[in-house]
Amino acid sequence: MKLLVVDDNPIIRAGLAAKLRTFGHVSQVQTAGDGKEALRMLRKEQFDLVILDINMPKLDGIATLNYIKETPVVMLTSHSDEKLMRAALAAGARGYLTYGSFTDSELVAALLVAPKGGTVLGTKASGSVDFTKIVMKGHESAALERYNLSLREAEILDALARGLSNRAIAEELHISPQTVKTHLYRIYSKLGVSSRGQATAMWLGLLLED
Repeated sequence: MKLLVVDDNPIIRAGLAAKLRTFGHVSQVQTAGDGKEALRMLRKEQFDLVILDINMPKLDGIATLNYIKETPVVMLTSHSDEKLMRAALAAGARGYLTYGSFTDSELVAALLVAPKGGTVLGTKASGSVDFTKIVMKGHESAALERYNLSLREAEILDALARGLSNRAIAEELHISPQTVKTHLYRIYSKLGVSSRGQATAMWLGLLLED
């Protein structure tokens, strides 16, 4: 896939581009230093995904996002402010990851899920928004039917995708850690996987079927 990274900090821009190039499904990464430059590039070339910083000179990320109609956008920013996040999502962003808190798996999820119409929120961002109502538009209902998952199992998978431990899941859902383990065994069996990472990847639509 072909990516455009937009960030006014040259060190962050170069570092992120270098990381993205290590992912096997990424064929090309180009960069822009501000929103205006990004829009000029988008008029000339097609990209599969734009990774866009919020706080930039000349044209900030939210303003830039309003001009991007055809290409999916994931916001990657140091701001975890809920108002900014909601503004980005309202403007059409399909993901919101926060510097210093997102994992490689969340970044990969953003790359693969956002172009398919889903939404990925980093762990820090998802704590401010009802994750189950925003993430993976249309994916959950299809997964429930295809894999015969219960609503409780879907809740647990959403919690896994947010990086929660068994104990944290138990506290959030007001069940015991042992009950979480029991649900996980059933989830693994239904999905045909053997680990938390595989279950999360399947839930996020990351595993390509034969």
